[in-house]
Amino acid sequence: MPIVSEEHKNQRKKQILDSALACFSQKGYDVATIDDIVKHSGISKGSIYNYFKSKEEIYIDLLEVSTKNIYDELTVQINKLHTAIDQMKFLFDYLIDQDPSTELQKDYSLVKFEFQLSSSRNEELKEVLENSLKDTKMKIIEGILSKGVISGEFRKELNIEVYAEMFWSFVDGATLQNLLFPNYPYHELLKEQKSIFLKKVIKP
Repeated sequence: MPIVSEEHKNQRKKQILDSALACFSQKGYDVATIDDIVKHSGISKGSIYNYFKSKEEIYIDLLEVSTKNIYDELTVQINKLHTAIDQMKFLFDYLIDQDPSTELQKDYSLVKFEFQLSSSRNEELKEVLENSLKDTKMKIIEGILSKGVISGEFRKELNIEVYAEMFWSFVDGATLQNLLFPNYPYHELLKEQKSIFLKKVIKP
């Protein structure tokens, strides 16, 4: 039996994930099946099951990979900035500069929001979602807020958890509305939310 290299395994896994994203976005997470992913990818069902145990596992890995790549890159850039205020401004500006209307971004957003709704009816999936994806998002913003409180840049009575949730509510809300309504003023809204948020957290 030939030895399969790690590079080949990674390429194969990426091929499965790319096909899964296409199928989930086209048909919907609940409707799409492993057979759809087989047909789209050209990879046999047996081979797919060598990498993933279920459709749910494929989805979770799909979002974990994309989320990790984004936040690893963001963390590197944020750590180059010395003040919490600059870090917060950078994070807002990074998101403002994104184009949520690209086909790839719309696919990721559609699949993400749809799965979140689906997982609300499944306690096991909901727990996985909260422990992995949400934790990754929350850590980056909570780290900036904590740094600002400690350095005296942000109000010392700031409820870090509440404001971290508020931040992502802004972003996710704008992203969802843009997905539903193509002419939604995503960039203008986030710019206004940036101004409001900074005024609330920065120490007078």
